[in-house]
Amino acid sequence: MQWIPVVIYLSILVLYIAVFILFHRSVLRKFSNIREIVKNFNLLMNLVFLFLIYKVSAHVLNFQPVIDKLSKTYIVQTELVSISVMSLISGIYGLLLVYYAVEFFKYLVYHYYLRQGNEVTAGFMKSLISNVGILLVALAFMSGLGISWKVMVPLLSALGIGVGFGLQTIFNNYASGFILLLSRKVKVGDIVELEGNAGYSIGNTSNTIYGKVVSVDFLSTIIRTLDGIEISVPNSEFISGKIINYTLSDPYVRVRVPVPVSYDSDPDKVREILMEVAKEVEGAVLDMPGKEPEVWFFELGSSALIFYLVLWVDLRKLVRVRFIRSQVYYSAWKKLKEAGIEVPYTQLDLHFRNPLDIRMEKP
Repeated sequence: MQWIPVVIYLSILVLYIAVFILFHRSVLRKFSNIREIVKNFNLLMNLVFLFLIYKVSAHVLNFQPVIDKLSKTYIVQTELVSISVMSLISGIYGLLLVYYAVEFFKYLVYHYYLRQGNEVTAGFMKSLISNVGILLVALAFMSGLGISWKVMVPLLSALGIGVGFGLQTIFNNYASGFILLLSRKVKVGDIVELEGNAGYSIGNTSNTIYGKVVSVDFLSTIIRTLDGIEISVPNSEFISGKIINYTLSDPYVRVRVPVPVSYDSDPDKVREILMEVAKEVEGAVLDMPGKEPEVWFFELGSSALIFYLVLWVDLRKLVRVRFIRSQVYYSAWKKLKEAGIEVPYTQLDLHFRNPLDIRMEKP
């Protein structure tokens, strides 16, 4: 009868090896270029393999007395907590097993949705699995150590003051991360703007941070700016601060490009030229109902007629809004010059109420 468990574990081991090989051939081949999936899967399978070897060896070599001795050798033993060498090993093993399982599943789901072309859902699922995984890892570690919630309650009560002051920011950001994920006010792939600077050292003097959300982790959100700089913003700032989300429910935004011309210009001719310019702008929406290009006669300026070329763009496809402005000015300058329409510089006319006595002295 003592060989029955050995046979069972050996059968599981053989099945495990078969599944490992088949999974490598059928699934991981599709993700051969995704290092995170392959790495975490191999580490997870190694831990499972280690557990099966341990179970088989425990019955074959009969070192159960050693295990019992390790279970009775305590590192910490109080009325509330008893942690032995064996429970510590079990806790570390459970922590690693759940951690690599979460990491593997997270990247598998993430890249699955990416292959479907759904970047927003991919980022949402990755962040959600990561945040929930932190809780599962902590629970697995405490369970392996033999610490139950009944034990944790008095411990947390005793440490309440320290946790309240020392870990307040961490818990605040962690809870804010869950709020962001569930409310979906800020998602991976969104184009956001918030107060701050992202690169004085590279010549960026703007007082705002503008970029794409690339990750919503359990403590912070990562934003990649147009200069390739990645900024880690605490999740709590997205809950308590003022954040501009350009793509919250609609990725289309309207871009206004001012074009000044001289007072001698024909407004109808200017409008015709700017509409031609709009057709040449890469990334501009041209034929969507309600989002066609427009030309506004905006203002009678002090030294010029101010027109606005108004274009709609999909920010998820064209994040660099300033690229639109550059294209408009390159094309408009050329076409206006060909049409003989002047783009004036600032001029001031001075009128004197009293006659002036002008004298010129010879040098």
